Amino acid sequence: MWRIVAALTCVLGGCDGCGNDGSRHILDSPRASADTKTGDSGTIVDASDPNSVLFVAQSPPGPQNGDPATWSGVLQFSISGDFAATVPETGIAKTALEDPSSVAFRSESSELFIGNRHGNNAADGVAGSISRYHYDQGSHALVAATEITGNGLAGVHQIAFSPTSGEMFAANVATGVSRFTFDAGGTVTANGMISDTATRGVFVTPDGKRLLVTAATTAIRVFDLATSAELPATTVSGQGGLHYFAYRLGDVYVAGLYDNAVYRYHLDANDDLVFVQLIAAQAPIGVAFSADGAEMFVSGHLTVDLLQRYTYDAGSDTWMPSGTMDLGSSLGGLALVPG
Repeated sequence: MWRIVAALTCVLGGCDGCGNDGSRHILDSPRASADTKTGDSGTIVDASDPNSVLFVAQSPPGPQNGDPATWSGVLQFSISGDFAATVPETGIAKTALEDPSSVAFRSESSELFIGNRHGNNAADGVAGSISRYHYDQGSHALVAATEITGNGLAGVHQIAFSPTSGEMFAANVATGVSRFTFDAGGTVTANGMISDTATRGVFVTPDGKRLLVTAATTAIRVFDLATSAELPATTVSGQGGLHYFAYRLGDVYVAGLYDNAVYRYHLDANDDLVFVQLIAAQAPIGVAFSADGAEMFVSGHLTVDLLQRYTYDAGSDTWMPSGTMDLGSSLGGLALVPG
């Protein structure tokens, strides 16, 4: 029973259709009100509707993917509930994108945002861009909107939204993080940059105070969003290759590409990361969760074409592998949206 991205937001301490039951809530990055049941701020998701849609970016290995003929598209699958089969639907053709690397959903406007790498080297004359599509929950149709360029976008990887302000953050392959704001009508405005070095993954903490950043290294860098100051980093002990983030009920997950593992951390009251679990996965790059938190999806990169699925065991508080699906190409980020 799932919805990864919110269709219902908390109103006066509750949300429609869920009986104010905190066990049926999961927090993800799109913006909404505070969850009085869990103490987190961010999107409140009603898990009572079993239908969802999974988007997966097809992403050939970098770092220099200069031939546009090798670029690919975004796959779409409908899923009728926890552990249900993935049913292929019409995705986004590679000809409509420019080397996609990640997928993010903005629930406020029901839009899909796609980070385009352009080969990480402006192979088609554009340094980097974000494609924008309006998504219809009923038909699962996608309608292209105006593409976003400028403000330092270059080899765009993960995209994330602040749960408190709605600001959008886009990771650039070598030049830091581009920031954008939205007005009430959805018009996007450049809002400067933070950091100026290589970036792959971005995540804003539920209170909107910190930005976490990866760069395919062993470090999770941390920035104070009020001051842009860099705070002490968290470092993994393996080879790292840290890429994209995901969030589930107080825990931050980050894909360790070179360690064949997903790192799981608890986010404490000070927004510091406390290690919880190392989850074996094949060349992971992206992570996403079902709305009730019972299932995790992991995408494989490089020579691994697999969509990997995991089941959460509440008794042991661990994730167990439950199956894979070969999607026929190296993958990038993924997102689950209301279906």
